[in-house]
Amino acid sequence: MLTAMVRPFVFAILFFAALDSVHISDDQWRADPNSGYTQAHRDKVVLATYGLAQLAFLIAAPWLMTPRAGLRATFVAIALPLCLIVSLIAVASQIAR
Repeated sequence: MLTAMVRPFVFAILFFAALDSVHISDDQWRADPNSGYTQAHRDKVVLATYGLAQLAFLIAAPWLMTPRAGLRATFVAIALPLCLIVSLIAVASQIAR
């Protein structure tokens, strides 16, 4: 069950690192008038990848961890709300930047 509590935070840290690494340099920003669209597209790709990683984790992890249905339900009951809360905080903090 530790995986259900830790993995959403690991995904959020990777999300922040991915968004920070795809920023366009100031020189390119001044030189290209369409660089805002390029930055927005890169951010959308990172956000979609983050969402798909969370979804894959919520679907695959319970079945890979244990064959017992009760433990799978407990895992989902812990991981799903935590994933949603961490995702909302991560996306909201990026919007606020």
